[in-house]
Amino acid sequence: MIAGYGTASAAARERDLEPFARAVEGAWRRAHPGCGAAAVEAYVSDPVRAKLARGGVSALSVDDALAGLHAQGCTEVDIATSLIVAGESFARLAEAACRWAPRFERLHLARPLLDGPRDARVLAAALADRCEACAGRVVVCIAHGAAGAGERAYALLGEALAGLGRADVLFGQMHGAPGLDEVLAQVAAGAPSVRSALLVPVMVACGAHAAREIAGADEASWASRLRAAGIEVAVARAGLGSMSAVQRLAVEHLLG
Repeated sequence: MIAGYGTASAAARERDLEPFARAVEGAWRRAHPGCGAAAVEAYVSDPVRAKLARGGVSALSVDDALAGLHAQGCTEVDIATSLIVAGESFARLAEAACRWAPRFERLHLARPLLDGPRDARVLAAALADRCEACAGRVVVCIAHGAAGAGERAYALLGEALAGLGRADVLFGQMHGAPGLDEVLAQVAAGAPSVRSALLVPVMVACGAHAAREIAGADEASWASRLRAAGIEVAVARAGLGSMSAVQRLAVEHLLG
């Protein structure tokens, strides 16, 4: 089973989630030759599933997906996840897994993608490799943000990005620190040599909500605030799901 937050954006599902799912399932099948059970996907987010349902698209909850596997007679379940940190969504996923674990002979839930210093270094390197250094431009990697263990994991990513030796790569969080104001201050500190910014969502799939906060026309969005400061802005629309390094992290956590 492959479980994540989910997205109501058809483009994001095709661009980010489907390649992620194919890569993870393919690696799992190579590790379990001869297993005929079909992989299933589940979305943790109730609002995303409800929005999809209104558009006629069905998406399973974690409980529904596990109930279906149990009804099919599955006795062992491996759950991969596209969740980046152990935040609220991962807690909900883990709670569902705990509820269903007694009904299976074995149920294994992989840890989130960003689960320690090594994961942070791998993800930081992948983000930097994706964005070449360009004179006069900063790359702003923007995470969603989380509390508790998720907050600590994002802090590790920020430290790993800072340790790359790329002064042009900055890190910020939509709901956490450093926030937009701190990032703006860093950009201003580089003036007048900084003329443009590339905003890179640190999300497996960048759905409509995140896209609005980062790139929306509203004056409070990250893009609007940077443009108001005289910075030319471009936004990377692709999420992390299509990146091979991120797919490998998910596979390592599932099979490791």
